Amino acid sequence: MGTSLSIPPSLEEEFDVVVVGGGSTGCVVAARLAEGGARVLLLEAGPSNQERGIRRRVGSPFLQSVQLQTSELSCVYSTVPQEAAGGRASRWPRGKLLGGCSSVNQCLYVRGDPRTFDDWETRLGCQGWGWKSVLKHFKKCEHYHGDGNPALRGFDGPIQVTKAEKRFGLATREVCELFLAACEAAGIPRVEDYNGETQTGASVIQATVCQGVRSDAASAYLFDATRAARLASLRIVTGACAERIQLEELRARGVHFRLKGELKYVRAKETVVCAGAIGSPQLLMLSGIGPKEHLEAVGLECQADLAVGSNLCDHLCFPLRFSWREPLAFNPARQTSTLISRAQHALGKGGVYDFPPVGALCFCQSKVAESYQDLDPDIPHDPASEQYMREYVRRYAQTVYHHSGTCRLGPEGSESVVDLRLRPWGVKQLMVADASVMPYCVSGNINAACLMIGEQAATFLLEDHQEFRSDNGEPGASQ
Repeated sequence: MGTSLSIPPSLEEEFDVVVVGGGSTGCVVAARLAEGGARVLLLEAGPSNQERGIRRRVGSPFLQSVQLQTSELSCVYSTVPQEAAGGRASRWPRGKLLGGCSSVNQCLYVRGDPRTFDDWETRLGCQGWGWKSVLKHFKKCEHYHGDGNPALRGFDGPIQVTKAEKRFGLATREVCELFLAACEAAGIPRVEDYNGETQTGASVIQATVCQGVRSDAASAYLFDATRAARLASLRIVTGACAERIQLEELRARGVHFRLKGELKYVRAKETVVCAGAIGSPQLLMLSGIGPKEHLEAVGLECQADLAVGSNLCDHLCFPLRFSWREPLAFNPARQTSTLISRAQHALGKGGVYDFPPVGALCFCQSKVAESYQDLDPDIPHDPASEQYMREYVRRYAQTVYHHSGTCRLGPEGSESVVDLRLRPWGVKQLMVADASVMPYCVSGNINAACLMIGEQAATFLLEDHQEFRSDNGEPGASQ
């Protein structure tokens, strides 16, 4: 194992950068800055995902992802009842350990449609965030185990990405094959690499998995033994819950955090908030950065009046259930099937537990099909009508945990929270870098985009601080 966990810093010690939040983006930022020569302190509220008992739970890409999201390794938030969801509340788990959601998610690796990033740049004015600009950061973070175009894919980055076809022990293999054939019959083409030039089409998945083991951001960026020597200037403190950023004349000077019940303070030249779409806006508001009317209403002094917490985005899904009458190679209802699969995985023999249960996906625009069955007889509309599907979604839609947008980036005067280099407007020596800065959700799972944002943020900081650079003069050049 590479990087070791640190004892708490002394009150007199000052770092070049303190990173708040050791989730997907925070791990990237901390590692790249340390590689670039900066003295970095990473604060994480949860435990390390390298602890033996925890690593056993999070390492498998198939087992326990649902259980992890309701365990002590997640912050399980709940929304208020939503009128648009028929009065239902929604459970929102967020990973609370090193690696964040990359340690507890379903491992799907989806960059997003290139047109999304171009829309951020052209329509929303986010210069430097178009596809051509972010592509190099996507390539830098990934090690793709597949036949991808070198102009579009990375092959020597920290995050291991495997295509399902390379591990054809999928639990849902027969269903995936039928699904892909049905897509083709409906006129939806197969796409060989949905993380390449075009996303539209149907494909087996790509996942952050290698040889049956989850490739989360902490394991890949912080604890890979091949990277240890380059991370000598990084210290990590787990169990550290940030409470407030110290602002002096609209400059971030450090972070107040609680560790084992004791309030501590650490000074830094730069503070990077990577606490996620819920935690980042909360920490900013507790520090006096947010909508003035709201802050004053709860007794907080407003130091920077910004639209923190607005623009919350998410993706929803709704279930469609089908019966399957043919035999399955893997049937979780059969005890012998699960026992054999667990044993194969434990012995490193491959099998269905080496890959996530989701095996195929499709990116397309669709409309209500006339062949839909009556999914809910209590809905008073024709099952083939748009009104029926609207009501069905209202009753059954649920989150897929892609919360984002609450500290959105954008040009000046656009109701954005951070500028195009991820600095909150009017506040110096402070940066926000995680899913909260997305103007809106990328078209797909958001973890890959969070890794990209981390790479972009580290590049910005190393450009701003030449004194952080390592002896080779390159800002975080190593892979």
